[in-house]
Amino acid sequence: MRKRMQAGCLYLLLISVISFAHGAWAEPGRYQSPAAKTAMAQRYQLDIPRASTEQALQALARQTSKQLLFSHRSVDAFTSNALKGHYSLQQALEFILNGTGLIADYTDSGVIVISPRGNNSDANYGDKTMNSKKQLLAATVGFLIGAGGASQSVLAQENSADNQGWVLEEIVVTATKRGDKNLMDVPISVAAFSGEDIENRGIQTIDDLSFAVPNLSATSNGPGRSFYFIRGVGGSNGDSPIVGIYFDEVPVSVGVGDHPDIRATDLEQVEVLRGPQGTLFGQGSVGGTVRFITRDPDFNGFGGSIDLSAYKSKGSGWSEGLTGVLNIPVVDDTLAFRLVASYENNEGWINQIDDDGAIIEENFNSNELSNLRLKGLWQASDNLAFSSMVVKHHNKSDGVNLALNSPDGSFSAPDRVMRSAADPTLPFGLDDEHDIYNITATYDFGSMLLTAVASEIETSNLSKNESIFLTVPDEGVLGIADIDRHRETKTSSQEVRLSSLPDNDYKIDWVLGVFMSDSEITEKTGNSLTDIFGFFVVEDGPTLPEKIGSDSLAFFGDVSYAIDERWTIGAGSRFFKDDRSFVSDLDGKLEETFDKVSSKVYVSFLAAENTNLYFSMSEGFRSGGFNPPSTTFAGANLSYDPEELLTYELGLKASWFENRLATNLAFYFSEYTDFLSGVLAADDSGDSSLQNAGEAEIEGVEWDVRWLATPYLTIGFNGNVTDTEFTSLKEGVEDKVVGDPVDNSPEYSYSLTADYQFNWARDMPGYARFDYNRQGPAFLLIRNSGVIPEVGKSEAVTFLNAHVGMRWASVDVELFGNNLLDEDEGTANFAVTGRDSVLRSRSFGLKVGYDF
Repeated sequence: MRKRMQAGCLYLLLISVISFAHGAWAEPGRYQSPAAKTAMAQRYQLDIPRASTEQALQALARQTSKQLLFSHRSVDAFTSNALKGHYSLQQALEFILNGTGLIADYTDSGVIVISPRGNNSDANYGDKTMNSKKQLLAATVGFLIGAGGASQSVLAQENSADNQGWVLEEIVVTATKRGDKNLMDVPISVAAFSGEDIENRGIQTIDDLSFAVPNLSATSNGPGRSFYFIRGVGGSNGDSPIVGIYFDEVPVSVGVGDHPDIRATDLEQVEVLRGPQGTLFGQGSVGGTVRFITRDPDFNGFGGSIDLSAYKSKGSGWSEGLTGVLNIPVVDDTLAFRLVASYENNEGWINQIDDDGAIIEENFNSNELSNLRLKGLWQASDNLAFSSMVVKHHNKSDGVNLALNSPDGSFSAPDRVMRSAADPTLPFGLDDEHDIYNITATYDFGSMLLTAVASEIETSNLSKNESIFLTVPDEGVLGIADIDRHRETKTSSQEVRLSSLPDNDYKIDWVLGVFMSDSEITEKTGNSLTDIFGFFVVEDGPTLPEKIGSDSLAFFGDVSYAIDERWTIGAGSRFFKDDRSFVSDLDGKLEETFDKVSSKVYVSFLAAENTNLYFSMSEGFRSGGFNPPSTTFAGANLSYDPEELLTYELGLKASWFENRLATNLAFYFSEYTDFLSGVLAADDSGDSSLQNAGEAEIEGVEWDVRWLATPYLTIGFNGNVTDTEFTSLKEGVEDKVVGDPVDNSPEYSYSLTADYQFNWARDMPGYARFDYNRQGPAFLLIRNSGVIPEVGKSEAVTFLNAHVGMRWASVDVELFGNNLLDEDEGTANFAVTGRDSVLRSRSFGLKVGYDF
């Protein structure tokens, strides 16, 4: 070890002497050799988290395989914001050193030297340069005596520059499928969070994410049984998804509520694209698209992390979680793997009661979860790369996250309790699994990129004792429980696309592609048990499997043209064809083909250096489906047509005060056509069918503000206000009336966040983060059903979370509190079915992490 340290000292001394002898450093604008200019212009894919300037420089050295020289004292007082994306070495160094009073120069010997900024005047140039050289040589000798020869050391004189160069970090997104682009330049309303943001805010699922993203809301019966809404577009009717969910390049949403329990662990980024995304992401992205982007394996070294957490919820016991990440380089710059594994043992917080309110089982919705992800990256050549991924997920719960409620007040559950709709002693249960397989190949032609994707996802969701409670006016409560409801899905998809690269010098930016998908949903149900005003009966026996199939093909393209430095116009289109089928023993096989062309046009205007205006018209669509004769009334249509959405959007993206304040603002107006609704039989039999019911209008505004108030304090404020209304209804539609709001669309939501960075002690940085979220009420209207009340309205809900932590060497320690206000109102409006989706009660916990 001592010999290696001595060798390191001699190496650093040799580099410094050679650099001194050659006069290789200079002020900005001075002479640099052609080799130095080439090296500084070389671009790298960087991911440098917010950290001290010293740590940021060390991360830059690792990720670029460059040797840096700087002194600890010169950068000790400064902090660097996160830097992620495709940058040249020159750009990265300027960003990291902004506000420090330091500059970086590339020596002819291949070393980057960080030194104090000299006087730019020609008269003082020679004296200043000589003085800097003497200071650097003296600092080098001092370092070799006192520091022991660290491998990426760094020597320069201490600096007393002010902190006026601090700026907000740049947000880069991949929403256009044309590589990394600055969020400010993308003419789409996008909410983006880095993996670090997701982890810092304790976000684990899309349900958690919905409280951080304006105009994204969720209702959930439990793992794998969630419904998502963006800008008022969502619902529980139909067989196809209406909000698209992507995990890397894999489309994971199959049916309306068949969304896998995706875990937000070891992510690169999460992007929420609001508004129709039919052109690039196809049918099922009517309201928008949520994209989870995982971290790639790193060729630069073996390493990883271990995180252990434990927390206790009000009225519950202790819960524990363990997450491990392991990065395994196999062949230098060629082959690497990344393994992510997590285990959770979560204590429940809802009690099971009998008909008299006595507790049968405490905390019955406890769950045990395991999630495993293996990702590989093979750089076959300078131009060709292969990425593969396998995910195995299993979540076994003793019950769903639902609590009793009813609109007429016959039963209410502020203390979070649930009972069976039939036999009071009947246990609950939920077993959710999904497997994901993916391989992606990319080939870089220099001016364009070819991407080929093949993926498969399988899900299995078994629900035991699916209980609902229908309040019959002046009669009582009608309880229904489905036993062993089992739903399986399997989807295979392929996509091939050719796109321009984001750093090309052409005015035209484009993408062309083809997408194919083959999916199948299989569902079967055990006995249906009914409690008719106190009399227990078996209504239906086990049902035979029903299968819903889809075989689809789509061609898509999008192109934009930069007219000049300010104006850009663009257009895109997608042709979609879907061969759908329904198969059951009772109904035989039903088949029909649905097709649609959806398009988008947009224009953006750079009004000022940091101000971008855009306007777009975009279409979204969802495929049609079937009404099986055995489950509908006589005379009902056997199929229903696709739903369509046309949205007009006007947006403003700008940064202010030297990029310390960033604002995103979007106004939108949507025409929702042929939305699905239930139609009841005229004979009062209670039979129903789905049909395209009419039209609705949706309008609103959403905003996102980030303010770097000081170099260490970032404040965020985002939200939305949305107004929805049914404007016309077709004959026979009785569950809605003109003027009613669209179901399950919160009237407003907003979030306030604060992130403060500080030091507990020298070499012990700390942080404090607070998230305050409020979501307004939403409606669920089922008029003229003859059973349940016509109008259900959820209450506004408020959540407050806090995280305080510190980092010492490679150890992170965090104290956290979730739902500190102990909000117990339902987060979704299921009141008409006698139950509400509720989040975990007030919780306090500790998280300890170790990086290696």
